[in-house]
Amino acid sequence: VAADLERARGRRARSFTRLRQGLSELHAWQSSFGSLDLQSGVVGHGRQLAIDGLRMAVADGRPEVFLEWSERARALASRIIPVRPPADERVSAELSELRWLQSMTPDPRSAEGRRMAELQDSIRQRAWYGDGSHQVAEPVGLAELQDQLGDDQALVAYVTTPDGVAALVVTPQRAVVVDVCPRDRLDAQLGGLFPDLDMAASDLPGPFAGPVRRQLASRLGDLADLLVTPLLEAIGDRGLVLTPSGVLAGVPWGLLPGLQGRSVAVAQSATSWLLRQSSPLALSAAGFVAGPRVARAEAEVTAAAGLWSGSTVLTGVEATAAAVTDVAGSVDVLHLSAHGRHSSENPLFSGVELVDGPWFGYDIDQLARVPDVVLLSACEVGRSEVRYGEELIGMTAAWQHAGARTVIASAAAVNDDAAHDVLLGVHRGLRAGLDPAAALAAALPPPDEGTPPAPFVCFS
Repeated sequence: VAADLERARGRRARSFTRLRQGLSELHAWQSSFGSLDLQSGVVGHGRQLAIDGLRMAVADGRPEVFLEWSERARALASRIIPVRPPADERVSAELSELRWLQSMTPDPRSAEGRRMAELQDSIRQRAWYGDGSHQVAEPVGLAELQDQLGDDQALVAYVTTPDGVAALVVTPQRAVVVDVCPRDRLDAQLGGLFPDLDMAASDLPGPFAGPVRRQLASRLGDLADLLVTPLLEAIGDRGLVLTPSGVLAGVPWGLLPGLQGRSVAVAQSATSWLLRQSSPLALSAAGFVAGPRVARAEAEVTAAAGLWSGSTVLTGVEATAAAVTDVAGSVDVLHLSAHGRHSSENPLFSGVELVDGPWFGYDIDQLARVPDVVLLSACEVGRSEVRYGEELIGMTAAWQHAGARTVIASAAAVNDDAAHDVLLGVHRGLRAGLDPAAALAAALPPPDEGTPPAPFVCFS
């Protein structure tokens, strides 16, 4: 209300100050929670503050103001300094029981189904009691960001409002705000994106594959015309760090014309990206897991493991939740090839299917340590739910909240052959010294209507 009054009186600077104060108080409250579920859930209290700040920043047009509010208003939990909780034996036991029950796929009205609901409530509530770090990183300023970007890098911050999409392009030499596209045109293209990706990933007979993949190519081209073409002059041939709005979660950036073959890292915010770049990646020990009923999972992890000396491989009956927890807590690079399942109702109960049941987002909090790089060769686990416009929650966010530096995953269905070839190429790139985003860019083949797409994204 105070911000609205200041704006009505024509005092824009004072209105920004009031909005800033409100969001800072919300951040301080968020940082008291150790639970990602709670951190993202309380964002609704600051939703209108964020919307007002973004609208004013877009109207202002100054790059430094645009950057500040794109940072303050998006992925608020990403600026909270994470704290690793100790393993909770009760939660571990409840996750094991939930795994066993879920593998039975009981009727929700049965005794087993009711017990599953009780376990989910208990696990969520136990996580809520975890203490946070009480530390929030201040949003990075424009000068600091430009100083940290390499000459071959550009950061693009997309901001969406009810009216349209704008973007800030930052390079070491300049920063420019670009009016990208009307919001209704973007929404029209995003509405059919996941169905098109899922259909194109199927092993379709020849007469059907061509039209389906041409439809996807047309949609990707239209999205590129909206989101990429207006920025090409400013970004040149640089590799990109993208901080997209929540509505753009899951866009397969590496498949868009204009970005194909280009290093693209998708970050929760510029601030969180810089924090993750503050030390070199650890890429010494690697672990590989093949879940059940995935056609080429064992071939995929065996071939990739052959590129790493002393790697650990779990396949068949060895790929249990307990074994994966042990391996994940002891390696720098973790590759999971398994069926994935995204839960929109309870995103942290999304997971990958192992021989004894699903390994959930909540299992990540039970790890003694977290790998620097996680590759998820599973459908949908890169998908996130968007809370209150900008806050993302799901398996990828759970890994990053726990401390993973990079997660490579897909928000849509992935063809087994495409996943095998692309992720094997990523490992070759990593072993050759490429950073994860560059390794993924080098591994993604040019779209072809004769082959299924590989909509993997590098989240950093």
